[in-house]
Amino acid sequence: MIHMINIQSLFKLGIVLTNLSVQSYTLRLDNALDKALQHNLPLQQAKATWLMNTTDKNIALSYLLPQMSLSQSHSKNRIIYPHASSQGTEISRSYQEKKGIISLSQELFNMQSYYVYSKANQKAVQDLLIYQNALQNLSLTVAEQYFQLIMAIENYRFLQAEAQETQQKLNDITKQVQYGAMTKSQLLEVQAQDQRVRANVLEAKQAIANTYDRLADSIGCHQFTHIATLGETANTIHLPIPALKHWLSDAMQNNISLKIAASELKQSQYLHKAARSSFLPTLSFNSSYSRYKYPSQTLKIDGGNALNMIEKNQNKAFEGGITLSYPLINGGKRYYDNQKYQEGLHLAKINLENNSQIIQRQI
Repeated sequence: MIHMINIQSLFKLGIVLTNLSVQSYTLRLDNALDKALQHNLPLQQAKATWLMNTTDKNIALSYLLPQMSLSQSHSKNRIIYPHASSQGTEISRSYQEKKGIISLSQELFNMQSYYVYSKANQKAVQDLLIYQNALQNLSLTVAEQYFQLIMAIENYRFLQAEAQETQQKLNDITKQVQYGAMTKSQLLEVQAQDQRVRANVLEAKQAIANTYDRLADSIGCHQFTHIATLGETANTIHLPIPALKHWLSDAMQNNISLKIAASELKQSQYLHKAARSSFLPTLSFNSSYSRYKYPSQTLKIDGGNALNMIEKNQNKAFEGGITLSYPLINGGKRYYDNQKYQEGLHLAKINLENNSQIIQRQI
């Protein structure tokens, strides 16, 4: 049976929840999770990072695919030769040039580019795991804070009932003392108990306000004034308890934190292999097709008519070749890169082992 708890009715002594809207509503657990998905900034950051970095895989893949470029040029030229002869005449030359080149290149063997692509592909998988981990943590946090608020309200109701009983007991003992049936020391004891209960009630009120603020901050909403519980009694499920090795095996296979650590290890392995592959030769295919046009050339003397015309020239050329290159000396960069990524690989192994130990201890 689902029942509603009015939060505002719990604050009769002046404690008011902050940022409450005039138009209020009852908050349910699924509604709280939906609002958290919309407003939680760390979750949005993880999702945006995953979506942004998915393009890195395609960028890295583009370096492994054929590369083609086109260049086109068209130029007009006019050159003047003053006093070109002993008679003081001026000669000018005018001509045009058109040139177009299409280039095609393809890497045939470059392990460094391959491992960089593999690393980018693995990074996209890791970003998805990080987003899933953030989603899982947010769901657990919201659910925990939701039920903490319910428990805080139930604790306040219990202390209120206890305070009423203590007040009634204090009234009864006060009358008994007047009649001489009980001593003043007993009255003082009940008065002290009444003060303690009142202090506990005030503390419970503050606990409700604090729990409310934490939940409202997580889901990005302060407008609810009612909260729905899941029922008066808990459902009992009878299941056999598996052995410890079952929980350990299940955690090693499905724990997202371990998957992220394993993904970091794979990335470190790819980066290490990419650094080592820089010592290998690279093989590439390059080809180009060019077309050249030289339409005409005109010579003029003293701005008069054309003296003569040189016939146009046109040619086409195709070039292709396979290039083998091997880096010899680069100031030790390849050596230090290899050393750095080797240390990064060692660190990733330690992180994976540490996460495994932490989960085993928790289980």
